[in-house]
Amino acid sequence: METKKIATKLKIIIIVVFTLVLFGIILLVFNRNVDKRFENYQDLPYDDNFAVLVREVEERDSKYQTGTTTQIGEHEKATFEIQVQMVKLVTAQPMENVKVYIAARTVRKSYRYYDTANSSRTFSDYDYNQFAGTTSSTPFATKEYKEFSEDEKTEHILFDETPDILYVELTYQKKGEKPVYSIKYSVKVNEFDFKKFKNAEKREIVKETNSAVYNFIDPKEDPVNLKITKNLATEVTSLKEVFEDEFRIECTINRENLHKYKHSEDYLKEDLAKPENQRLLTIIEKAARTKEEDWDIYPEIKRIELVVYAKITPQDSDFSEYVKVYSLYGFYSKQRTLSILTSYKIDECLNIERFYVSMNGDIINGKNYKTSDENTANKLTGFSANYYINVNELADK
Repeated sequence: METKKIATKLKIIIIVVFTLVLFGIILLVFNRNVDKRFENYQDLPYDDNFAVLVREVEERDSKYQTGTTTQIGEHEKATFEIQVQMVKLVTAQPMENVKVYIAARTVRKSYRYYDTANSSRTFSDYDYNQFAGTTSSTPFATKEYKEFSEDEKTEHILFDETPDILYVELTYQKKGEKPVYSIKYSVKVNEFDFKKFKNAEKREIVKETNSAVYNFIDPKEDPVNLKITKNLATEVTSLKEVFEDEFRIECTINRENLHKYKHSEDYLKEDLAKPENQRLLTIIEKAARTKEEDWDIYPEIKRIELVVYAKITPQDSDFSEYVKVYSLYGFYSKQRTLSILTSYKIDECLNIERFYVSMNGDIINGKNYKTSDENTANKLTGFSANYYINVNELADK
């Protein structure tokens, strides 16, 4: 009898182990197949005709907002909105069937999708350096607790779809031609180390009314300006009614700081004397320039990663004390003011104390039209910043 029991237990153990191994193999193969779809995506956000800029925003709901008018909710909720802005570079040829596809690998290794396959845009030959935004009409992803009931038992299970890596594909055709071109851009958006905020510098608001950056956060040497204005709630949130603080966020190019990276005329005369370095071009302008114009190439931001986090007082230990209220990833056109967030609202009970800003990127001051290797053709300079601003110091919206 004992021998039979041992044999039965052994069979069960073998079956369980075999099932787990089989499941692991299937999961491994499946994940490999999924990842292959994105293996050609790169961190280069442009080609000869278009560029892309991605904005991600997290909207946080408090327990008052997830609850009812009679009972506070058990958990908070985060909703992630993704916007892609496409910029047509200075090319003479019209473009058509311009479409955008968005995918995200979440922190749980699942995938979320959004595409514009049923709609497209056409850009005329005069639409150079124009942009258009495409945003999912419904929340792109969420992090929230969902309620399940079974056998008269109720469970709350956390579904975390927080984007970890974003994949953006922009496809288009040159008018009258069959080939389909595409930009495949990927960026990791969920690897930020919040410990770096311990060393963040304090920034002030520029108050000189004659300054080009009046009411902006002091940019110092940054190539971009950031402006956050506030409209704080005057009443306190309760079960009866939620009151929200409202902010407007604007990011623009700081031309004065960006132009400091420009090649000197003496440098260009010396460099352009070499046969291999005859003409410089910008990313946004592809037309060849004359020798007399070569020195007049101005720098541009080839790549930017900028995030703005609000430091809050969370009510739920499963949610971060930092909320990503604004972020930009990709190519930032020096010709356009892009991606203004006109209204960001958050329950006043979450008590935003300050905003933390972190940015980094690459500046390129012209590229050689004879080579595709921009890093060796011309100087590529990195920039970064890490600072905070207190909410009570912001100008009113």
